[in-house]
Amino acid sequence: MRPSVVLLLVLLAIVAFVTYFFVMQKPDGGANVVAPTPVDKPVAATPKVEDPGPVAVADHAAKPVDAVEIDDDENQVEGAKLSNSLSGVVVDEHNGAIANAKVTLSRDALMGEAISIQWFTGKESSGVPALTTTSDDKGRFVFRGIEPSREYFLMADHPDYSQIQEDLVAVSKNGDSRAPDLVLRAGSHLAGTVVDINGDPVPNARLDLDSAYMMSVESASPDRLTVKADGTGHYEFKSVAGGARNLTCSADGYGLQIHHNVNFKGDPTEQLEENFRLTIGHPVGGRVFGPDNEGIKGCKVTALNYGNNTSSRGEAITDDDGAFLINGLEAGAYILMLEGKGYRQLRQNRVQADEVSLQIEMIRQGKLSGHVFAIANNEPIKTFHCALLRVNSQTQGQQAMYETTAVKDKFEAVADGSFNLVGVDAGTYALKVTAKDYAARLTDNFIVVDGQQMPPLSIGLSQGGSIRGRVVDSTGAPVSGAAVISKDSEYEEGYEDFVDGLVATRTTVRKAKTNADGLFEIKLLNPGRYKVQIEHMNFTTTAVKNLVVTEGKQTDAGQTTLKVGGTVSGRVTDQAGKPLSRGSVRLYNAEGKVYPGRTDTEGRYVIEHIPPGPYTLGAARTAASGDVFGGIIDQAASEIQITVIEGQISNRDINLGN
Repeated sequence: MRPSVVLLLVLLAIVAFVTYFFVMQKPDGGANVVAPTPVDKPVAATPKVEDPGPVAVADHAAKPVDAVEIDDDENQVEGAKLSNSLSGVVVDEHNGAIANAKVTLSRDALMGEAISIQWFTGKESSGVPALTTTSDDKGRFVFRGIEPSREYFLMADHPDYSQIQEDLVAVSKNGDSRAPDLVLRAGSHLAGTVVDINGDPVPNARLDLDSAYMMSVESASPDRLTVKADGTGHYEFKSVAGGARNLTCSADGYGLQIHHNVNFKGDPTEQLEENFRLTIGHPVGGRVFGPDNEGIKGCKVTALNYGNNTSSRGEAITDDDGAFLINGLEAGAYILMLEGKGYRQLRQNRVQADEVSLQIEMIRQGKLSGHVFAIANNEPIKTFHCALLRVNSQTQGQQAMYETTAVKDKFEAVADGSFNLVGVDAGTYALKVTAKDYAARLTDNFIVVDGQQMPPLSIGLSQGGSIRGRVVDSTGAPVSGAAVISKDSEYEEGYEDFVDGLVATRTTVRKAKTNADGLFEIKLLNPGRYKVQIEHMNFTTTAVKNLVVTEGKQTDAGQTTLKVGGTVSGRVTDQAGKPLSRGSVRLYNAEGKVYPGRTDTEGRYVIEHIPPGPYTLGAARTAASGDVFGGIIDQAASEIQITVIEGQISNRDINLGN
């Protein structure tokens, strides 16, 4: 297999290992632990019912079809709703309709290893609220007016069944797109008791079941399940999907306790038991201050204790004088993680429970200040966004790469265009500034020293340059609604999706959509060498490369003809010859470009709009059961070589026992 594809396949295995290492780390470890941005929980959209029939419907205001979308650091303007929909049904394994199931449509992963893959690749939350609706009495659901994409996540949740998530759900620009049937099944059963140190029941204790793939100190996952213990201390989760979970038990006055890596098969015959014996809660407290003994207000203090199979945790926010108190911890030694704006993240090891007079000094980070103005008239720009990028080491002859950081802020209605940024560690950086109606600007590199404030930066913004072009099909007819994205021309095909979330460049990522005549123009581009990537649901994705954008000039990308590509379809069976239901299919070429697909309940799959050429095709079981390595073995064992031909369907069956 190609190295890039091996990377994608091994990613799940790495995630499994890192998950284990992360949750089993002891308090005497030496490395700093940095908490990444957690995945946002779904935000409900108001369901709406439309004829015909009582089908549950969720509406979503889509982005404008003809408008140029704003730079990647700015919010996008909403426009008219699209006249499309995504419909489907929620059924049981006997094809019986399931009413009142909660159905969630999201751009972000909601369950299992998909959550950790987003974290591992540096992909931040999309920021697009998830849509939710409820299935009707015939199990039907509909979402309307949705931004087209091939990569939605769809989850169904019902108290009598285990949750299920489908990925790679495609929504077309027009008409109704059919979602895969959401087949809910009974899952594993988990029960136990919660008692105190004397063996007496702890009623109303709260039990939270979260994905073990949450790769951060934040514990809540989007698919969290919650129950409470009854008067006898008994609790139960009736139906849990396959995979690894963390089980947290908390009760007022007691130490919070977490049981790690409770593995579920998702089988209704599986009966698991996890019992808790809670001890009286212990505190940890003290004061957090800076180098001048100033109390640090609003600092988040997290206490973490990791054992072989269990842990405890708690958190607090410091008051005006920097004082904090964390209650509800089990006895033992803790790692304290401290995050305060303007100060370097700090980790303090071997803090014993019941220590309430801690004195913790944090290092003040560097500061940045300056002002932003319009080059055309030298007037201040009053509303803008600043993002700090770390400069990676640059070898001679190679383009510098810029790693994104957490230091960013939006400044609104600032009369003189001034800004101040705090929380900058020592290092070499560049500052990216974006503002409406201006091209994004990336400053020259500069060095930040701890505790020192740099000379003010003076950053001028201009209109930049633009790229225009036309998109047609093979008959010469214009293609309307194609997404056109400006990207750095230096990214290699097959690798850009992996590095997009990890690094940035001097070029500007902006989007436009072709109008009824197939025309597009992407404006406000920072000078540099670009390519434009053109995507449409009914065609193969293509790119126009080596487009040089200069200040005040319009670059012509010419006319681009989109092709429908070829189609690969077939049936996937397991080693016993049985259809592989909802398995993953991967088609990839020599450059490492991957075209994924999923099988239906009968093992059939279809992957459309593939550029012509030679490919490797393979399939694997999903990792829902927690068998991550099994999926890698399946892919390697099932691979076959095929050739995709423009406009033709290649039928290829796959057996996992090849």
